[in-house]
Amino acid sequence: MNNLYNITLNGTLIGTSELEKADVPMGVVFGELKCIDQEFGYDYLKELSKDNQIELACDYPEAKMISTMRSKLKGREIK
Repeated sequence: MNNLYNITLNGTLIGTSELEKADVPMGVVFGELKCIDQEFGYDYLKELSKDNQIELACDYPEAKMISTMRSKLKGREIK
């Protein structure tokens, strides 16, 4: 069984993820985000990326999946 990580935004828990894949040399992780509330779903995260000028690497609206380039937001931490 994989570890379950809490995903927070500005100190607010928005969901969990097992972060199933990692690219250690690049310092990135990937995984399905299981949102605790629909408020923090695909539309919210896409708008947050746009508002903070975070470049999307890919966007699949039909699957409600996005991948971002390295975040310009500071203080992101995985616990």
